[in-house]
Amino acid sequence: MNRLWLMACMVSVYGQTVSNITFDGIGDSSARVIFNVSSPFNGLRVRYGTVSCAGGSGGSVQTNDTNMAFVQLYGMTAQLAGLAPATAYHVCPEVSSDAGASWSAGADASFTTRGRTQTLPTPPAPVSTSFPAQTGTTLNVAADCSDFQAKINAAVPGDTIIVPAGTVCTDNYTTPIASDAKAFTAASVIASTSTITITSHGFSENQEVHFSSNSGCLPGNAIYGASTALYFYNCERAGGWNKNSKYYVHVVDSSNIQILGSSGGSPVVPGWINFSADAIADTITITPTWATPGGYTTLNGWINTALRFVSSGSLPGGLSIDTDYFPLSACTATANATCSFQVALTVGGAPINITSTGTGTLTIVDRGGSATMYIAPAPTQSGPWIVIKTGGTFPPAGIRIDPSNDTQLFQLKKTAYDPTSVFVPGILAHNWRIQGALFNT
Repeated sequence: MNRLWLMACMVSVYGQTVSNITFDGIGDSSARVIFNVSSPFNGLRVRYGTVSCAGGSGGSVQTNDTNMAFVQLYGMTAQLAGLAPATAYHVCPEVSSDAGASWSAGADASFTTRGRTQTLPTPPAPVSTSFPAQTGTTLNVAADCSDFQAKINAAVPGDTIIVPAGTVCTDNYTTPIASDAKAFTAASVIASTSTITITSHGFSENQEVHFSSNSGCLPGNAIYGASTALYFYNCERAGGWNKNSKYYVHVVDSSNIQILGSSGGSPVVPGWINFSADAIADTITITPTWATPGGYTTLNGWINTALRFVSSGSLPGGLSIDTDYFPLSACTATANATCSFQVALTVGGAPINITSTGTGTLTIVDRGGSATMYIAPAPTQSGPWIVIKTGGTFPPAGIRIDPSNDTQLFQLKKTAYDPTSVFVPGILAHNWRIQGALFNT
């Protein structure tokens, strides 16, 4: 996603300020506008055109039908559509505090839409349904399914687990942690360089990898967006190293790897929240954005959360690289207020004396809050599989199963309300396949 950052600020005649106008998602006919507002409002529209609209007139006016229950002062968004390709536009967000009787004016920023291309999208590639032959051991499950989990635990790639046709399995089942997953802890992470120490890791240069954890947050997610009525965030959906995302490895040596965002690409810093520093108040300040409509929160409480700081230039005076700091106060989860806090080297310790504001882009990072974290290579379809299958007969692959086949299947069945899924993959588990099961939940 491309983002264009521009600064615009003007106090309108009606007392409100629209500032920090930015754009992202710029296409050949649309873009998203992001901006801050200085005080509460109950009306929103966007004036735009090919000449300046700062005076509150001219151009086109687009209303966004924004639900006023969800307005925010930081990172308010509006969508523009129906634009001409390869055209420079001036954009003037306008807000009202009197239900549209009067509107702010004066804030103006510009961007250029992309040129339109005639390149057609690449057709989807066919998905292979070919799997390697099973060459391992056959593990037979008891007719009452009492040893099903034990067979799952004992299976290795290439094995086949046979469940007798008609067997009803009523427990909750889970596969083990992936055998090729490597465990690490926060102490193994150097956030400033995006590196992890894992003795004899065995990864290869530019190999695709995935992350997971047994609980808690992966690196870079100690502070995350608080939930609102529209968004439900947790530390698996913040901006650090996330589950269900692709990363790549640069091999530093046999016991150290660096995490990259793409094959041969740049390191992925485990953090995403920018901050500013106040050398007079000795505080760190963070501001809500469009990505955090409910403000910020933490998993284990602000004062117990270890944070680190990095900069594209120099850190604020008094702060050191690769050093844990703890907030001395909590932030209120709100979309409409900045949060400032002092930090200490220990929980509840003496505040750090910040002597300068620093330079460059300042970012909060962390090493993760989970007791154990895992990294594993991306699975391949051509690798060996563990297959769980019915002992009965059923149509070959590609033929739809109907109720007449039910007697040849085995069941995974819920006997009472239980929010846990009847069958759950273990941490980073992969290359497990189930054939001939009826999920009766």
